[in-house]
Amino acid sequence: WSLPDKKGDSLKLEAVLPCKAIPSAIVADGPRVWVGCLDGSIKLWEQKNGTMGSKPLVFDAGSPVLCLSLKDDLIACGTSDGAVIVMREADFGAQTSSAERWHPWVKEKDDGYGARTRAVAIEHGAVWAGSNEGDIKRRWIDSTVFDLAPKRKDAGSENGRRQCIFDESRDEEALLPGHKGAVVDFAARDGGFLISGAHDSTLRVWKVDVPESEGGPKCLYGFGGYKVWLGSVVCDGLRLVSDGSDNTVLVHDFSLPSNEEKPTK
Repeated sequence: WSLPDKKGDSLKLEAVLPCKAIPSAIVADGPRVWVGCLDGSIKLWEQKNGTMGSKPLVFDAGSPVLCLSLKDDLIACGTSDGAVIVMREADFGAQTSSAERWHPWVKEKDDGYGARTRAVAIEHGAVWAGSNEGDIKRRWIDSTVFDLAPKRKDAGSENGRRQCIFDESRDEEALLPGHKGAVVDFAARDGGFLISGAHDSTLRVWKVDVPESEGGPKCLYGFGGYKVWLGSVVCDGLRLVSDGSDNTVLVHDFSLPSNEEKPTK
């Protein structure tokens, strides 16, 4: 759909994209639309000459896709088997070995993982994952081979050898305390702030650029207000907007006062 130019006008239907499976996550990026589906596929449609292509590029994640995140040249998805899959956009659809898998949650059974990855984000130089059990973990991106800068033709290889996306020299980290319900969305703003939203009907604001020598990431405070589940959260740097399954939308002032180091409540 496209938004109307004038108040009172209706939305305009631009394209109908046949997924052939139940869509579970959607990310729009200018002329491109990424769709994660419960059949384990991620589909990419791209607009060319003003028309959305009829045949998408497809990547098979191997398990139902529950969430997606896109940042510059990287795309990440979370799956129902507890995995986080990260790849470069340039390699999407090629089914190449560039897709890296991370299992942030403790494996409990030989045939599966103990938790599902319900939320994923690429922010502040790291990949963030949230589970259906309320846990949040961070894994760093290797800044020596990929620093979220503009794409380079040689960004994915060095001397003909594929470079890793994750920084193997740094351990994954957990954000504590965890939520008491499934983590379903993340948002971020400049200044090292990450916001998590969960089915315990709360938002939490984290300062994630705190060095390990000072204790690492810290939860500054939390927001409540929903009678049922929280659905999603977005931030434009000035406002923090969230919605709930009780048909409520909450807007918080999230600007930075000149004499403060954290957003106002």
